[in-house]
Amino acid sequence: EPGVQVADSDYRYRPLRNLVGWLTILFYAMAFLGTLMVIGNVALVTIVPRSATENAALADALSAIAMGVVALAVLIYLVCFIVTVPVFSKFTYRANANARALGAENMEHSPGWSVGWYFIPIANLFKPFQATKEIYIASSAHDAEDWKSMAVPGYFGWWWATWVIGNIVGRFESRMAMRDDPTSEFLSVCAGIASGVLLVAASLLALNVVRAIAGRQTVKAQQLLSGH
Repeated sequence: EPGVQVADSDYRYRPLRNLVGWLTILFYAMAFLGTLMVIGNVALVTIVPRSATENAALADALSAIAMGVVALAVLIYLVCFIVTVPVFSKFTYRANANARALGAENMEHSPGWSVGWYFIPIANLFKPFQATKEIYIASSAHDAEDWKSMAVPGYFGWWWATWVIGNIVGRFESRMAMRDDPTSEFLSVCAGIASGVLLVAASLLALNVVRAIAGRQTVKAQQLLSGH
């Protein structure tokens, strides 16, 4: 995509349309796979135990199917996630640079650090969210000086909360799965359900965040190019 100079800045505005398209596919895929994981885990704690009291062979078959569905969904989810990381990183970097190109001044987070914070332990629990909020509010103000007084929609907070909590619960699930006792196995499955629900929500909310940022930048670029 060719760059467009729309403001007196060291950065050039570049449309986010293609990146949003790829992220739409990836986030929907992860939401679908997360749903499959939830369904499989729910079956393991509801349908399978009930069947075991009536037909042990049927219970074993259902358990194998449910575990297979969960394992396959987890594998494909991880592949999607690995692909999503560089695409989302590129989106975040470009969106930050675009906000500057569109006239935002005195931004706290640079394009590089708006991505880099995701990979810094402890800081990655809150700094990426701050950087994303900054990109959003800096992308829509008409006056380059007043953008910091703006707020973000409530779903931004829900996106970050579901992402962080979902990952914490997912780590607990993995630890329980490594233990070989009935209680740990049950806790692992329950944690898998909770983690799956949270990560499905996080994927769909992340897509809303991405679209909101891209939409604001598109409108701002059009306004500046038309002289409004």
